[in-house]
Amino acid sequence: MKIADISIRRPVFATMIIAALVVVGAFSYPRIGVDLFPNVEFPVVTVTVVYPGADPGSMESEVADPIEETVNTMAGIKTLRSVNLEGVTQVFVEFELDVSADRAAQDIRDRISAIRRDLPTGIDPPIIQKFDIGSSPIMSIALSGNLPIRELTRIADDVVKQRVQRVTGVGSVELLGGREREIHVLINPAKIAGINLTVEDVANALRAQNLELPAGHIEIGKRELTVKTKGEVTSTKDIANILIPGTGTTRVKIADVAEVVDTAEEARSYSAMNGKSAVALVVRKQSGSNTVEVANEVAHQLEELSSRLKKKGVTVAIPSDTSTFVERSINDVQFDLLFGALLAVVIILVFLHDFRATLISALAIPASVIATFGFIQVMGFTLNNMTMLALSLSIGILIDDAIVVIENIHRHRSMGKSPVQAAGEGTGEIGLAVLATTASILAVFLPVAFMKGIIGRFFFQFGLTVSFAVAVSALVSFTLTPMLASRLLKHAAGPRFFVFRFSEWVLGHIEAIYRVLLRRALRHRLITLIIAFLSLVAAVVLVTKVKTEFIPPEDREEFQVNFELPSGSSLSLTKEVATILAKDLRNNAPGVESTFITVGGGAQAQVNRGTIHAIMSDTKSRSFSQLQAMAWVRARFADLDNVLTTVVPVDAIGGGGGFRSQPIQLNIRGPNLDELNAVADKIIAELDKVPGFVDLDKTYRGGKPELAIHINRDRAAALGVPVSSIATTIRALIAGDKVTELKDGLDIYDVTMQLPEAQRATFANLGNLKVRAITGQLIDLANVVTVKHDKGPSQIERQARQRQVTVLANLDGIALGEALPHVEKIAAEVVPDDMVTDQAGMGEVFAESFGYMLLALALAVI
Repeated sequence: MKIADISIRRPVFATMIIAALVVVGAFSYPRIGVDLFPNVEFPVVTVTVVYPGADPGSMESEVADPIEETVNTMAGIKTLRSVNLEGVTQVFVEFELDVSADRAAQDIRDRISAIRRDLPTGIDPPIIQKFDIGSSPIMSIALSGNLPIRELTRIADDVVKQRVQRVTGVGSVELLGGREREIHVLINPAKIAGINLTVEDVANALRAQNLELPAGHIEIGKRELTVKTKGEVTSTKDIANILIPGTGTTRVKIADVAEVVDTAEEARSYSAMNGKSAVALVVRKQSGSNTVEVANEVAHQLEELSSRLKKKGVTVAIPSDTSTFVERSINDVQFDLLFGALLAVVIILVFLHDFRATLISALAIPASVIATFGFIQVMGFTLNNMTMLALSLSIGILIDDAIVVIENIHRHRSMGKSPVQAAGEGTGEIGLAVLATTASILAVFLPVAFMKGIIGRFFFQFGLTVSFAVAVSALVSFTLTPMLASRLLKHAAGPRFFVFRFSEWVLGHIEAIYRVLLRRALRHRLITLIIAFLSLVAAVVLVTKVKTEFIPPEDREEFQVNFELPSGSSLSLTKEVATILAKDLRNNAPGVESTFITVGGGAQAQVNRGTIHAIMSDTKSRSFSQLQAMAWVRARFADLDNVLTTVVPVDAIGGGGGFRSQPIQLNIRGPNLDELNAVADKIIAELDKVPGFVDLDKTYRGGKPELAIHINRDRAAALGVPVSSIATTIRALIAGDKVTELKDGLDIYDVTMQLPEAQRATFANLGNLKVRAITGQLIDLANVVTVKHDKGPSQIERQARQRQVTVLANLDGIALGEALPHVEKIAAEVVPDDMVTDQAGMGEVFAESFGYMLLALALAVI
């Protein structure tokens, strides 16, 4: 072949070609990011709307429905799903994979801006985000100490959070368990009623008399002065002294009808480290940044802050850090890569019996691998499980071409030819075979890189990395290998060492046995074909018996216990239960060394749900696996009264997007929520009879206690009381909405207004609560409303603009491929014809991946 002949005649040319690739790869290696998975972008956009105090039914009709209606007409939508909770709606829009996530997010922003006036006036601005694996949480920080929660929150927010956010690569930092300063104006209904005032009068006074407005500018001579009207309050005393207009000649201040309290905001989340209350910071990295590098820099910054924080009585801990697992995983793969390369070289030496021939062929491994680092850096890939798997898989393939070339050159050399002649003729003779081998490998792995679907996104880096490494190995075998063989390879004089002579004796006997079998196979061709066909059939049958899995379980030395109390449980009760469970884990669970509790928080902020992050001892120090420890915990917490627990591994993929971690997810859709719930219960009961299905659950949550206030429209109209006045009065007294702000230096704090806690608890009595009629007269609220205690759903889920209940399950001792047929069979038997079902989560992804595995097999055969 021409390139081989040129390389033999021009050794410097051959050396420089490969050396250039190696140098580029060597300099690129330190610049490559390190992560667990490839930086994959899915076109999934989430819309989060917060409407404090609204029930799930109101969130569904007033928020989710109009958003879904305007978004539903967008092109390329794959699934449209929403979750409606108390005060929060999250809409998840998943597009087809060929849709740009950035463009989709911008289109949704534009559409929601167009319908903003149709949404309730009391909502917070909608938050629109795209799902991004690359910006997943990488670590959590816990701050604890014997300080008031308000002060601890201030330190976490102003000191630690600000320092961490400056680290290059940090995307965002979320604060959990903290309570910032807040000014509460606690209304006394009897007092405001006694002086002919309403709640709206007090709120209007707070808004109108706490202002700072620019008034333009004036010129005095040659100077220009800015004019500003400074009417802001700067202390709680100023708020208490605000005058309420409309009281005639009587001077009424806020302090006369309400108590102004400088306190902390209402607790809606909680965190604790090893039983001690803490304020948590969840750190997310920027997409594409180096997980290990970012985490190490954050830890370094915390170490520098620790001495300063200790003086204030604050202790800093890092309960979870994904970078340790990432680093350990990558290091393990790197070791496997090097060890595999060493074994490959040893095996070549055993077969060739020649150190020079082994060295020449073995150079293909480091040359190809190091050159591939340059390709990884240029393509913007990272050192992750997929690219490192590609390199590990390539180790045996990379040396194949060089072995074939060097063995044929070695054969020609043994025929008495000169080194240059043997190298040229040996390479030319075997060149097409080497090209065929390389082409067949590329024919398999290149299509893998361009597969569609979620699997294709993950395997894109894998397929291209393998293909590039194999292509470089072919280039090495046509340039560097024949050039070195022409200069270094000597005539074989037979094995000189005992090990080589022994291996030659063993291989000789194997060759003799093979020669006998080959003669008989050629002599009895029909029998040979029948045996081959039966072997193929048996192999296909056995494949169906092999257990299949999407991602094999890993011992990450950590797991999570998700727990849920009945709907309506308070935060204080959830904290109490979480503390008991976490203490039991630390004292009794095998291998558990520490625990980290989080309750509430996030967009949904459900105070009856929480997570216990259990950190285990090192795998080398225990004789049992993480899965065994999880099974022990699952059995221990299985029969708790009024506490639903699920034990799951730490989710390897984060970033949001509404993806659930359970491998089994069966969606059931229909118009009637009660009927959907009944069908889900039947499916759960049937799955519970099948061994291997654990943590069975459903997304429907009913029984949320609520106080339903029904307005008597006829009576309200007769008394001249607008419905809006009734609704705003009740909301102002209960919800604690922000009415104005208090500026203290550079910091701004919310000022809220509501009833005192004791009176909120007896709100149903409606004592001393009045609203103003259009005539100006005060009307007792009890005359126009009726209060009833009721129950309603605490969560309403929708998909494709239909109500939906999802059955969830984890697997223990059963593979995903084995579990899916059971789910499909039970669903077919239980679900009525007027309901729609489909698989989500790993079930959907697994079916897709299995199809691509068959495609890859077919390409390999071709």
